[in-house]
Amino acid sequence: MYSTTWIAAAVRSVLYASALSAGVLLCASSAHADDRDQLKSIQADIAARQRAIKQQQQQRASLLAQLKAQEEAIAAAARKLRETQDSLNQLNKQIDEMNAALAKLERQRASQERNLAAQLDAAFRQGRIPASRWCSAVKRASAISGCRSISAISTRPARRLSRS
Repeated sequence: MYSTTWIAAAVRSVLYASALSAGVLLCASSAHADDRDQLKSIQADIAARQRAIKQQQQQRASLLAQLKAQEEAIAAAARKLRETQDSLNQLNKQIDEMNAALAKLERQRASQERNLAAQLDAAFRQGRIPASRWCSAVKRASAISGCRSISAISTRPARRLSRS
């Protein structure tokens, strides 16, 4: 009995071991299939991310090119602005010089008008210029220069003439 039971127990344990190892193998092949699916999924994810990285690198290169072009345009505009500002400063300096020269000329003209008016008045008072000639000289000088001082003096002899 021992031998049959022992054989039966041995066969049973071999059967159990076979069933157990078949289950382990089935589980392993199932796990292997899961690993293979997971690997394929990871590889697909890596490929998708590589494509995304490549696309982002292309976009980055394009944006860098645009940035460089814009920086060059800004630099050119800044140069142009500096040149324009320099030209404007030169023009302002020239205008200031011209205004100073004009003011000097106006002072000289006013001085000459005063001198001319004084000379005409002195000549008239001394009787070197007749009244008619004096009046025409005053009118001509006033018309040419717009001289106020000559016009102011011209009223004095007219009063003097009317008294005579």
